[in-house]
Amino acid sequence: MKKLTLTFALMAGVCLQLSAQNEEDVLRYSFQKLQGTPRSLGMGGAMGIVGADLSAINSNPAGLGFFRNNTYLIGLGYSYWKTNSTYLGASSQSTQHGLNIPNLGASFTTLNMKMGKPVKQGLVSYTLAFSLNRKNDFNQTVAFQGDNSSSSILDYFAQRAFGEDPNALGNDINSIPGLAWNTYLINEDARTPSNDYVANLPDSITMRQRSLINHSGRQNDLNAAFGLNFSHRLYVGATVTLSTIRYEQESVWKEENANFFSDTRYMTYTSRFSTEGSGLSVNIGAILRLTDNLRAGLNYQSGTRYSLNDVYSWSMSSHNFDPNTTHDFSSDPANFNYSLRTPSKIGGGISFMLPKAGILSVELENVDYRGGRLSSSNYDFTSQNRLVENKFNNAYNLKIGSEILAGPMRFRAGFAYFGSPLSREVDRGINLAYNCYTAGLGYRNKAGFFADFAAVLESGRNFYTPYTLTNSTRSTYTAINTSNALRLSVSIGSTF
Repeated sequence: MKKLTLTFALMAGVCLQLSAQNEEDVLRYSFQKLQGTPRSLGMGGAMGIVGADLSAINSNPAGLGFFRNNTYLIGLGYSYWKTNSTYLGASSQSTQHGLNIPNLGASFTTLNMKMGKPVKQGLVSYTLAFSLNRKNDFNQTVAFQGDNSSSSILDYFAQRAFGEDPNALGNDINSIPGLAWNTYLINEDARTPSNDYVANLPDSITMRQRSLINHSGRQNDLNAAFGLNFSHRLYVGATVTLSTIRYEQESVWKEENANFFSDTRYMTYTSRFSTEGSGLSVNIGAILRLTDNLRAGLNYQSGTRYSLNDVYSWSMSSHNFDPNTTHDFSSDPANFNYSLRTPSKIGGGISFMLPKAGILSVELENVDYRGGRLSSSNYDFTSQNRLVENKFNNAYNLKIGSEILAGPMRFRAGFAYFGSPLSREVDRGINLAYNCYTAGLGYRNKAGFFADFAAVLESGRNFYTPYTLTNSTRSTYTAINTSNALRLSVSIGSTF
């Protein structure tokens, strides 16, 4: 299995690499941004203990026990992403936007009756619910550029080729060293024993480097859940989730000489890979109504065990590295099947309910990203799983939300903090926590119709080192990316 990883770029869906099946995949499919119904988003996602909302399916399913009527909901979302990148002192900006369907769902509640009246003790009601929920949205573009007078990615290609026979490289277009050799980007090093290589560059260089990475895809959850209401005091619930993944990435790296050679020399390296698969997980929860106004709850969400298939390929081209000649080669597409398990989560919270006035809710969630794992019957992932344990962290997510009632209107505000999944040993002093500021508006009428709107402003940082060089006097550099997103979500629904 050919593998090549471009060091760290491990935050908020901006995972930049040349191939797949490593610790970055574990994080990409484990780290989740704020998702839910517009009512939940408006309250910063702190709806798990409040209940009576379809977002409870994915947070604390015990909240389904608060429903007293059948309900349906249809949602529509819009997202706008902007990423500012700094590399070698130069700044770049990229944007992307798109529509999506974040929520579809319905719940069906049965009230236990006795002599024509709802019972008040024991199992007083139960609710079955089904939903389709957007868990993650990977759509994002990252671009950066700068003049590098210390090194080139050609140095990295030469490093990768160490120990390879030149004749074998000449017949190999399905590896990075083979592509670099056939496009004349690397040469044999005449100063050292055979099968050692150097970049086809002079000792003193300045390379104009440009990178463009396009991410696309999504994670969706198809959920079936139930919630039970015992004496209007204890609520329990469970969710079974079928999660699906579709992810695509195209990474384009370009270099051009800036201040040497009499002719212009440039190269392009492109990597592409896509991932598809599905997995199952369960979520169980309980909520206790401590007083008429105060609720507390806990929930446990198992990790999702995905069965995934990756398809990946590379291409490389060069101009004038072989004088007056252009070379262009592409590898044959390759695929690999493997399993990926995301870490489990434990959450809890409290909600204060003031009848006909409003709600204040706080939730805390723990995610130990070190619990993610890769496995396959065809490959030993021991080293990759060790990197998961060493690079990742035990993180906490905090969600705070409020809702004010004013007749049929609802006014909401919230905040969500997602702790950095990286350990301090590898975060390079950059605060990689992810923040969400939210606001929302809702309407309810006596006939059971409701409409909700939410706006979420997200912000976070990540870093990306395009290549690293060992046993070399040449230096490498890191791009710092600041990502901001505005997400708008609207839904309509009704009781029936």
